[in-house]
Amino acid sequence: MLTASVDAPPTSTTGLRRRSALRSATLAAGIALIATGASILLWLLIPGPTPAGILAEHGIVGVTVVVSSDPEVNCGAANPRTGAGGCFRPENPDEIVVSPGLTPASMEYVVLHEYAHLVQYRDGLPLDECDADRMAVEWGADPAESFYDCP
Repeated sequence: MLTASVDAPPTSTTGLRRRSALRSATLAAGIALIATGASILLWLLIPGPTPAGILAEHGIVGVTVVVSSDPEVNCGAANPRTGAGGCFRPENPDEIVVSPGLTPASMEYVVLHEYAHLVQYRDGLPLDECDADRMAVEWGADPAESFYDCP
């Protein structure tokens, strides 16, 4: 035979302490949820770095950044691992192209990597992917964003 008991409202000091602890835990969970929501809202309201902002942080002027997913404009380039893409075209030596919708780390990497190609071109050097990767990392890009397996 099954029996069930129904507890009466706590009237003892121990019961009141349990209810108080439960209220405190519920309040703490509610505050944590509000704080998390506020963090997410701030993340949505404060956008990540822009390509022009990344160049400006490095003191780079006179370079136009085109944000495009059009393969005709963006050289059809895209990293299969990250989805990031970008290109530098010598026929437009003051312009680099980057993919839209990149994470902040990918955006910084792609902008600096493509700018490295622009520097290579201006200096009369071959457009070398591994050298562009090294330059981007030296300038502060995250090496984990690298497109290429370079020695």
